[in-house]
Formats: sequence, C-alpha cells, structure tokens
Amino acid sequence: IMKRMLSILLSTVIVFSMSIPVLAEEMPTTDISEEYYTETEYISYKDMYTPYSEELGEPIGQVIQTVYVKETFDDNGMILESRLMNKQEADEYKAEVAERLRSGEQVRVAPNGMQSFPASDSTSQGELTITLTVYKFGATGYKGLAKAQWTSGVWILPDGEERPSVGKDYLAITWGGNGEIKQKSKSISGSYQFDQGDISFSQARSDSYAGYCWQFDESKWVLPARYYTDSINANVVVDKTYTAKKDKETTMKLTYIHTFDKVNGTIKFSIDSSGVAAADVTLSTVKDQWQIQVDIPGLVY
Repeated sequence: IMKRMLSILLSTVIVFSMSIPVLAEEMPTTDISEEYYTETEYISYKDMYTPYSEELGEPIGQVIQTVYVKETFDDNGMILESRLMNKQEADEYKAEVAERLRSGEQVRVAPNGMQSFPASDSTSQGELTITLTVYKFGATGYKGLAKAQWTSGVWILPDGEERPSVGKDYLAITWGGNGEIKQKSKSISGSYQFDQGDISFSQARSDSYAGYCWQFDESKWVLPARYYTDSINANVVVDKTYTAKKDKETTMKLTYIHTFDKVNGTIKFSIDSSGVAAADVTLSTVKDQWQIQVDIPGLVY
C-alpha cells in the first residue's frame, strides 16, 4: 500500500514481473512498456560510491528501480484497484507533484495532526524504489544488500467508516548456482513511517541454495490512522560449496511483491537448472498482487 507522496495506500490487482540483467557499463534506462513504466539505473562497480571496505568487500554493481503506483478506492476507502502506472500516467503524476511543491500546496494537516499529501477522494498515487547492491565478500563469497523505500504518506479515515483491506508484502533475495552456492547469513530490518515502530518479519520461503523470502505487514493501525512501511533493508551472504574455482557465473536477484486483502498463497522459487540465472519468485493462488524485480550478474564461482 502506498507509503506515499500523495496519501498513498498500496494494494494489488494484476501480477507484473520484470527482470533486467545489469551490464557493466550500462547507462540509466527506462521501461515504457504498455503494462507499466519503470525508471531503472544501473551503476557499474567502477562508478559505485562505496569503495572497498572490510565490512562490505569489493563492489560488483548496483541497480535502482522506481515504479509509480495508482490505487482506486470506493466511498468507504476500500481498495478497488492497485496497479503500476504507464509512462503517461507517471509523467502526469510527477508533474503534479512538482507543481504542488512549487505552489506550496503539497501538504495538508490530517485530523490527527500528521501531515499527508493531498489526493482526490477516489485515487491515491505514489512510488516505490527498490535497490540491490552486490559486493565480493571474502575470498569466494558475495554479499547482497537490498532496500525497499516507499514515498511518505498516512491514510486516515473518520471513525466508524469501514477500514481498507490490507495484505502482506514480500521481499526476496535469490541467487543461481543450482546448488553450488549456499547462504551463510541473512538479516532484515525495517520501520513504519512517522516513528511508528519496527516492522515484524517472518519467513515466507527459505532455500539455503537458492534464496530467502520474508513476509511482513506493510502497514499498522494507530487509530485513527494507518501508517505504512518507510524503508526495509535486508542482506544475505553466500559462498560456493567447494574450494576449486570453476569459473562459472550467475546472478543475484531482488524481488518485491505487493498484495492486499487476505493472503492464502505460498511463495515458490523457480530454480534455473543451468545455474546461470537467480531463482524466480512467485506468489501462488493470490489474485490481487503485483511484483517487480531486478538482478545483478557477475557472481563468479
């Protein structure tokens, strides 16, 4: 649900999926397919801001992707549709935000004293940015750092009105190698906006040789408002399962899945038997969802 630039509440309806490999010297690009629009920036190891350190290791690459979300509500604030915007819609949204910032009309004070961005009674808009950074870690291992960041917002309904449905969101880090790369450690942390506490995470899927997926509640009630996820940071350390170097190469992938309403499905990892690509992540039997994903190549094992 949109944590948002315009009072955003994120949910879902159609499953979208995307994965673009990072090329060493590739410049920032955009995806303007009919389904949805993304802004994706690839940063090669030569251009990364973080130099080598004992804690992080040698940088391999980084990819940053932003998508724009539009949600439609009924008179009671129940979500009717959540989807990723196309290019025209994203351009209009960004122009509106820029104009409101210029005019000084960008914020209003909500009933509980919090500030939120104005939006119409039936539509909420905002953006989600995911970042994956990979470092060489130790003699033969790799460390993947993942981040998901929503635009600010708080959703407020008058007392007595029916509350919007909210589901769980998922964040997964996966890798390839077909059993020859194993997880050594993992961690995740996150918080809700406006200092509303830490997010509680639980395991949705785990495979020591393919990836790890966490699930969490994207928002929490502190009446009379619902507060949304601010940012999430996760990392995994992986290493090959043997000492000899075979000069094979694979990728690491970050996947974010957004849902709304009750979630009864299960997370599945689809493993590439060749070991070249990181495992794909899907959420089964859940209609109201969409997902985005990015990956980085160059993991030699």
